Amino acid sequence: MPDTTVGVPSASQIFKYTDSMATLFKGTYLNDGLGLSTETTTKTALAKQVRAIIMGDGTTTYPGIGLSALQNRVGPALDQQVARARYDTWFNAAKDIVSPLQRQITDWLPATWRFTDNVNLFQIFDSYLLYLNAAHANTPATPGAAGALTATRVSGGGLPTMLAANSPFIVHCLVNSAGDCFVSLPSPEATRVDVTGANNALSYQIAGGIPATVDTVRIFRTRVGGVTGGPYFLDPTPYPVSPGAISYPPLIITTPDSGLRSDWNPPAWMSCPMTPEFADIFALSGASGAGDNPLAFGITGMMTPNNVVLGPSNGFVGEGNPANTAEFGRRIVGTGFTAGNIATVNNYLTNSQGFIGAGGAANIMRARVEGVLNTAGTTSITYTYYVAGGYGSPLSVASAAAAFSGTAIGQTAVYVIPNGRIVVAVTAETPGGGLTGGTYVIEAVFPRTY
Repeated sequence: MPDTTVGVPSASQIFKYTDSMATLFKGTYLNDGLGLSTETTTKTALAKQVRAIIMGDGTTTYPGIGLSALQNRVGPALDQQVARARYDTWFNAAKDIVSPLQRQITDWLPATWRFTDNVNLFQIFDSYLLYLNAAHANTPATPGAAGALTATRVSGGGLPTMLAANSPFIVHCLVNSAGDCFVSLPSPEATRVDVTGANNALSYQIAGGIPATVDTVRIFRTRVGGVTGGPYFLDPTPYPVSPGAISYPPLIITTPDSGLRSDWNPPAWMSCPMTPEFADIFALSGASGAGDNPLAFGITGMMTPNNVVLGPSNGFVGEGNPANTAEFGRRIVGTGFTAGNIATVNNYLTNSQGFIGAGGAANIMRARVEGVLNTAGTTSITYTYYVAGGYGSPLSVASAAAAFSGTAIGQTAVYVIPNGRIVVAVTAETPGGGLTGGTYVIEAVFPRTY
């Protein structure tokens, strides 16, 4: 089994790390606020009120205490108190919690891998998530077949003598020339062969031509005597190939079990999606600014939308995101259905986060009542989605149905949707079960408990 005490963090370790921070964020951001003019009861609004009472704000309501010498002494501290009360400033200090996560990946990144230009450290974790999730336009298509294995002998071969029944299970992944964070899902397992006599290595031959965007093959395998299905560990040997070539060269596997990297495993479809809350923490860790204005995100400091899944539109969507950027649609019963447009791109100028869609669990979509229903009826939707290995390919279309748990505002109807689908749009919705009045919004549910 993998050694979980060293190396890069696993998806489950990342969830514990980031979701604990997301929980803190979710539980405090509404109380802290950003100091916007619309806020009256947040901690920041109250801190601004304290400053106005002491310093004055040019109005008759808050003329100040009228003692300039004391005001001059206390003014900077009051400004700092306002800044520290804001949730964006507070979580900007979380860079000291985010940075060690980045460093852990950097320290255990194979030397030849190209995850980032290494100018902006905060891209490293985002790149690692792209690797784990394998859901990006640059991610190569999943290999349809395994390579063919042949026992061979080479100088420096490190494989032991073994029968096929005890030999390792081997898969391969394809790497986009744009970087080692864009790695395909693994191929099927290769048919095992004997390694006997003088043989000390395996030749792995992939059939067909090399895609024009692929410049590397990664080999992952079990240890000798491993079981089908893995876990698979990285063979750190580089296997470069020529993009667009008509055939693959034989890949010679010589690494013994002792040389495998147990902390690096093949990507798994959307195995580590981030929450909107942690995406904001990530962006705030590198944000900057001064004065009373909310901190501004950096042009390269936001998390790639492909790594972030939506939660409910009445929860935290993003610092600069209106609630409707998380709505898949809205039904006014008796009037009609309006399809929504979820945010799919980042806008650092408005501190707005983009999302890949709704995913990360089964039954990931729901309808939530915003205007009292006449009866607890039903709703059915037609939705489009991506599936494992299919990001960027033509969307699949399916339907799902649900029944409302009640008629009051806040009641929900959760659609039956299989796990593994990333829902990107709802194109149609039909009410039923006697519904003639009310309003509901269609949105994601939380991808997991946090």
